[in-house]
Formats: sequence, structure tokens, C-alpha cells
Amino acid sequence: MGNDWNSIEAFEGAIPVFPLPNVAFFPQTLLPLHIFEPRYRAMVADVIEGDGLIAMALLRPAWEVECRNIRNKVRRAMPSVSSDFSATDNSLSFPSTLAGSEIKEKPAIMPTVCVGRIVKHEPLPDGCSNILLMGLSRALIEKELPCAFPYRVAQLSTLEDRRSDEAGADFLLDLRSRIGALCEGLSDGLDDESRCIRRILESSLPLGMIVDVLTATLPFDVYTKHAILAELDIANRAYRFLDYLNDLSRFRRLPSRQRPPTQNADYIQVYLN
Repeated sequence: MGNDWNSIEAFEGAIPVFPLPNVAFFPQTLLPLHIFEPRYRAMVADVIEGDGLIAMALLRPAWEVECRNIRNKVRRAMPSVSSDFSATDNSLSFPSTLAGSEIKEKPAIMPTVCVGRIVKHEPLPDGCSNILLMGLSRALIEKELPCAFPYRVAQLSTLEDRRSDEAGADFLLDLRSRIGALCEGLSDGLDDESRCIRRILESSLPLGMIVDVLTATLPFDVYTKHAILAELDIANRAYRFLDYLNDLSRFRRLPSRQRPPTQNADYIQVYLN
């Protein structure tokens, strides 16, 4: 794995895909993960030996039903492995004996992903590991590739932010001010989340990046977060964020112990220290 962890220039398009049901990952944020499944332990080992890149993908809604249907098909086609999982198991762990089998279905994933690089790897005595991913770029899954690996691999193309002609500097500055005012109105200025938000808004980050980092920080539903990830136009992304932020005001009226959990916000140190 190379030392230039903040670059994606050497990216060749084919990359391991790590699908999860509850994570929306954004460029320029950090994502801590505990790796315990054998197939993802193998993926991390291979990635560390290579360019360190992983694409984090979000499973489509109703993924539990899809997993259950796949398992039922496996159970009918391969009775000998039916004891490897229960009828009510909706997790993403498929028996290792299915590697190379005729069962080709996989739970569907959202096509827009975030490519990240492993910037920290902590092997554990039991063979598991803790890793830290740094988000580098939005990307689009062009197609999944057949491979001999136990994990999924896809052909990707990177995606760039867009700015329409009418979205000039003053227009974007006004959007930034509106976002700042609404965030200030929602924040009580006391908890860690509020302090992170304040530091983001006071930074010199561009608007698109501010929206990404705030989206990753705030307790939006994961598919709401993904809708912002999938929006490439900076102004449209900001408008979406403002709409979701207005809806979020009801959470600010709850005691902090009742608020939905947020994703880990340690990444804020990457930019602002």
C-alpha cells in the first residue's frame, strides 16, 4: 500500500466493494470499521497488499428480504449447507462452502459509492482487525465483475462535483450562509456534535465539502444521507441538505439521550487541526 493516502490518481477502476446496510460514507471523512467476517478479512489483507482502496456501498432498501430469499434458494439447491445458517438469519454472512457455487445472486446495492483508502490498520490476536478508511471520491458502479475472491469486486468510474452556470460565487455563498444560520438555530452549542458543526461552518471548506461533512455528522436516515452522496450538483446538494435540515429540527427538541446516534465524527480532525 502506497504512502500517498490522500490520492486516487492510480485508481484503475476495478475495486473491492464492501456493502453495509447502515453506513453512508463521504469523501474527506473518516470511517472506523471492525473487520471480523472471513471474506472481509481476506479483502482487507488483499487491499493492504495493493493500493489500499475499498468502495463502501449501501444496500438497497428491503435487503433483509432479498438476503432471506437468496438463502432459501441456497437451501433448496444445496441442502448440505442448510445448517450453516438459520431460517431467520438476515445477516450478510453466507456460508464459506458457497464459494464458487452456482448461486450467483447478491443483495442489490445503491450504484453511487464512496471510494476510500485504508489509512490505519490494527491487526487483532483473533485474526480480526480494526481499520480506518479515509474517503477520497464519489464513484459510480458500472458493473460487478466475476472473480474468484470471496468478496465482491466492481468496475467503477469516479464522479466529480458539478456547478451550474447560474450558481455563481455569490449564490453559493448565500446558500452557505443559510445553512450556517439553520445549523446555529438547531445547535445548543454544548455537545460534541454541536462543536463539530461549529468548527465545520467556521472553516474555509468549499460548500460541497461542507454539505458532505455536515451530512455525515448529523443524524439523518441513512438513505437520506445517500441521496446527498448521489447528488453531484453542488447547489442542488445544498438545497437537499437545507430541506433535510428543516426536518431535523424535531430531533433538537428531544433530550440528548433520546436523539438518534450519529456516525463517528473523529474525521473532523483531518481537516481542521
